[in-house]
Amino acid sequence: MRRSIVAGLLIVLWASVMCVAQSETYPPAEPIAWWTADGHAADSVRGTPGSMEFGGGYTEGVDGQAFSLDGWNDSVVVWDPGIEFGEGADFSIAAWVNLQQPTANCLDVVLWFEDAGRIYRAGGTRGLSVALARDTHRVLLYITERTSYSVVESSNAVPLDSWVHIVCIREGGRASIYIDGILNATGDISTARIPAPEMITIGGIYDRRQPGLPIESGHGFGGLLDEILIYDRALTIDEVAELFSRYAPEEDRVGCCPVTLSVTEIRESGELVLFAASEGIPVDVDLVKVMSSSWGSPATLSECPGVTLQKVAIGAFRVKFAVRTDLDSARLLIIQVRDPLSSSQGSVMVDRS
Repeated sequence: MRRSIVAGLLIVLWASVMCVAQSETYPPAEPIAWWTADGHAADSVRGTPGSMEFGGGYTEGVDGQAFSLDGWNDSVVVWDPGIEFGEGADFSIAAWVNLQQPTANCLDVVLWFEDAGRIYRAGGTRGLSVALARDTHRVLLYITERTSYSVVESSNAVPLDSWVHIVCIREGGRASIYIDGILNATGDISTARIPAPEMITIGGIYDRRQPGLPIESGHGFGGLLDEILIYDRALTIDEVAELFSRYAPEEDRVGCCPVTLSVTEIRESGELVLFAASEGIPVDVDLVKVMSSSWGSPATLSECPGVTLQKVAIGAFRVKFAVRTDLDSARLLIIQVRDPLSSSQGSVMVDRS
């Protein structure tokens, strides 16, 4: 009797430990699809199997293993994933990317999600994709609608040979792109319905117009991909920060309580007064960077030199522009700051038009 009681206690304790371990490793915000790349290509949420096509393999990733792809035709194909988004429906796609061998004049595709598998039926195809742009390596979110498409592009490029966290979000008719936990670009995006695809391709484009080689050569991802997540809603800034901080180097982590920035005043001189708070409590912050665009498009943002923060009061700061001539015509500004104590970050976009 005593042995059975002890055995029962051990089983309960083991189950409790397993539940805790699973909850600690499972990503936040309940994704609808998750590819861990830990020695297999299955979706860890739905259990949908995936297959590595034309080579490829696994190597060390940000957590466990990652997909290792050659940039030519290595890809992971997931058939009948059962994921779709209605017209205007929100979604988010997140991934850790490590670009190592980009192919000149070709996209580095992270995720390809299309209803017709590149078979161009009458009326065209519908779908979405996340990729790095040809040669510039900026993050792209594409939505294809029949014979047309809309795209939002990040203002910053993804560096080579480094792990970078990217998040692409559609919320209504607006798209947001985050790089390493920080908002990098926004723009208008199609609200088109995205029907359930025949397949999702990770790291490439599945094209059945090419007999015997359905992975479109040259548009594969040349490097490593890990922790690929799909959500059926728009992630919040806090959730994006949490996803990044989960596997980021300690010195780069965004704190658990991101800084909220708000513009309290735009002076006639063009200078701004900001208020910084974390969980509603005023905080001190250091400037990370300021970016501007005279055209009001995040895709044309450039970094502004000589910008400083001057503390006005607790949590309040004046943004001083040393080079006024460069900013006189600037319509759009993105200001990024960091709390030096918690390493929490925050950003605000200011439209001065």
